[in-house]
Amino acid sequence: MDFSLMARRRAEKIKSYKEQKLMESQLQLLKEQNELESVDDEMRRKYIVSLLKYNIGKALEELDSLQAEMRILHYKLKHEDKDNPENAKSQKIKPKPLMPIIITKNELQKQVFGAGYPSLPTMTVEEFCQKRINDGIGIYLLQIIPKCLQQLSEAPEPEQED
Repeated sequence: MDFSLMARRRAEKIKSYKEQKLMESQLQLLKEQNELESVDDEMRRKYIVSLLKYNIGKALEELDSLQAEMRILHYKLKHEDKDNPENAKSQKIKPKPLMPIIITKNELQKQVFGAGYPSLPTMTVEEFCQKRINDGIGIYLLQIIPKCLQQLSEAPEPEQED
């Protein structure tokens, strides 16, 4: 690590930041002066040149930022593939699409909704939770919620005071 180079870059950034702030204040003054009707061409030219310099500085700053980001992304891409080649392959595999289902509170609702929507599977809340747990997706439900979701839905809700 070259600390003198890093210190020089930092000093350059501080200098450019101060110049940018100074240019912003000058642009504001020139803009206010240009809004007057009695402005000569020299003053308008000075405003436009200052505005161009300001925007050039901003564009150069953005280009530096984008180049730094590109270096980071290239580094990450290069090292991700080397460290874990299986990870790169697994990211390309698409998960199976989720199928719509109707979740009902109890068995009676399941029978009613199942008759009207034969193409959509219906299941009770308990069946849904059990399926999620069997698939390994809803294991955290057992740790967080001691009761099943159906019991929670049937429990009386606390009254809210207005």
